[in-house]
Amino acid sequence: MKTILFLSVIFCAIALPVFGDLTDTDLNRIRLIINEEIGRQLSR
Repeated sequence: MKTILFLSVIFCAIALPVFGDLTDTDLNRIRLIINEEIGRQLSR
C-alpha cells in the first residue's frame, strides 16, 4: 500500500508542469502556424 501511495505522489509531481498556461505569444504562434498550413492547403 505504501508503494502505491508513493508512486501516486511521484506521478502527480511529474504531471504538475502539464497544467501550465499558454501565454498570448504562444497562442499567436499557434494561430500563425495554423493559418500558414491552411494557406498551403488552399493554394494547392
